[in-house]
Amino acid sequence: LGHMIDVGVATPEVATIKNCDNHGELFMNDQILAEGNIGTVLHIGGISGNLLSGVDFNNNNNHAEIHNDGYCGTTLLAGIVGYRNQSAVVDCNNNANIYNTGRHSFLEMGGIVAEDTYAAITNCKNNAEKLYNTATTAANAVSDNANVYIGGITGANEAAKVDDVAIDAAENAISGCYNYAVIEHTGDAKAIFLGGISARNSAVDMNNCHNLGAIKH
Repeated sequence: LGHMIDVGVATPEVATIKNCDNHGELFMNDQILAEGNIGTVLHIGGISGNLLSGVDFNNNNNHAEIHNDGYCGTTLLAGIVGYRNQSAVVDCNNNANIYNTGRHSFLEMGGIVAEDTYAAITNCKNNAEKLYNTATTAANAVSDNANVYIGGITGANEAAKVDDVAIDAAENAISGCYNYAVIEHTGDAKAIFLGGISARNSAVDMNNCHNLGAIKH
C-alpha cells in the first residue's frame, strides 16, 4: 500500500562509512499524499537515508540544509542518518538547518539521527541554528499515529529487544553529545514531543549530554 524512499549521500550496503562530508542541499517536494497514500515512508539523511546493521560509521559531517516540502506518510529527517538500525554513529556533526514544511501522517526529526534503534550515538554534535516543523498532519492521517517527534540529537531512540532478546540500555547509550540548535514546532499534530537531546527515549541510557538550544512551541 505504500513505498519507501531513501535519500542520502551514502548508501548503507557497505561495511564502512568514514570521513564523509555532504555539502549538497537535500530537498524533497513530491506530493505523495495527494493520492491518499499514507503508507509511504520517507527517510532523508545528510549522509545516509537508511543505515542498516553492521556498518562502521564515524567522523561524518553534514554542511547543507535538509528540507522536506512534500506530502508523505511517515517522514524521517536528520542531519546524518534518517533511519538507523544496529550501527553505532560516532564522532559525527550536523552543521546545517533541518526543516519540514510538508504535510505528513507521522514525523521524526533529529540533528544526528531521526529514528534510532539498538545502537549507540557517541560524541556527536548538532551545530545547526534550528530544527523546525511548520506543517500539520495530513487530513487522511491515521489519528492514533499522527505524532511529531523533534530532538536535537535524535527524534526517537529505543533499544528494547532484537529477536525477542533484551538489549542492554548502557550499550546503546547516547553519550557525550551536544545540541546547539533551537528546536521549534509551529504546526499541528495529535501529539507533539520536543527534546534538546531526544524527543522520545525508550530503554536507552543518556550520559554526559548537553542541550544549549531553546525549545519553542
